[in-house]
Amino acid sequence: MRGTAMGKSLSPFIANLFMSKFETEAKDKFEYFPRGWFRYVDDVFAVFDTKTISLDNFVAKLNNRFSTIKFTYEMEHNKQLPFLDVLVIRNSENKKETATLKYIPNDSHHPFQHKMASFNFLIHRLLNFPLSKERV
Repeated sequence: MRGTAMGKSLSPFIANLFMSKFETEAKDKFEYFPRGWFRYVDDVFAVFDTKTISLDNFVAKLNNRFSTIKFTYEMEHNKQLPFLDVLVIRNSENKKETATLKYIPNDSHHPFQHKMASFNFLIHRLLNFPLSKERV
């Protein structure tokens, strides 16, 4: 007998331990591993670059690691992909701004450590990140 029984309280924990070790070893041994790899117990959502390696070859490598595990995959259609109970929609036209330019004001009631962390981050960014191509 291999694996654990479905519905038992310990099964998700053991599956999570196994999958964690499995993916850590795969990251170390494979030439290519997807940059985006998000897992919920044994369901994986991966962002894959098909220019680097074919998806079929990557899944075959995963399936060759253990005879008891078989990975399958679904491709997106019309920029949509169902994952668990969510429909993931890729929208590359409208990119969300990441900088909000909102910081903790000095007169707020936030803890002093939070205010200093925000300030220290800005100083670190000023000193360490290039502001232009000439400052690289």
